[in-house]
Amino acid sequence: MNLPRFIISLAVAAALMPLPFAAEARTAADFFVSAPDEVLPLLPQNTRLDMLDYFSSGMSTFSPNATRGNARIVLNEPSKLQAVLSRDSNIQIALVATEKDTLLAVIETVLTPVADSSVAFYDKSWQPLNIAMPSATPLDFVPDSLRKEASGCEMPDVAFSTVDFEPESGLFVVNNTTAGYYAEQDRPKGLALMSTSIKYTLSGKRLRKVSGTTEK
Repeated sequence: MNLPRFIISLAVAAALMPLPFAAEARTAADFFVSAPDEVLPLLPQNTRLDMLDYFSSGMSTFSPNATRGNARIVLNEPSKLQAVLSRDSNIQIALVATEKDTLLAVIETVLTPVADSSVAFYDKSWQPLNIAMPSATPLDFVPDSLRKEASGCEMPDVAFSTVDFEPESGLFVVNNTTAGYYAEQDRPKGLALMSTSIKYTLSGKRLRKVSGTTEK
């Protein structure tokens, strides 16, 4: 028997047991394994266990996904797991602490034609929650001090962005990737006014923009 795989399987099984049998709090890796197929359709559960086995062993080996692409874990922390799903996509599973409970955020990023993320929230039983990441517009990335200037010049029609969760701060960082949509000679003037990122915090069932965190 593959010993690391066996140990991981036991740890996941213990994490799924009802209290008082579960010895420790569940980690992002536990939820990665227990996620239903509709959340991670490209990765059957056995493949996820293989991926954890390889990562725990310090190996960069890829595992085949359901479409014969390559998948592997690139980060495994107690509150955040990040994995490559295929050549063009990756996923984060994050544990988000709130005043009442811990929620799950699944952040999927598609890399073509421009890197762009979608975020879905679940409870710890993988039931979907009615929480939505605000759709960032081009003006959302413009600092208040530059809004007047932005109103007088051509702005991008839409904004593209990737999302990253910071376990230490509990913030969702929305990174501006809009520039990748344009060839250098076609970039609207207002693109230069847009910040590199904005940040949100989960407050109750809403994501609230954190003031003073927008950078130019």
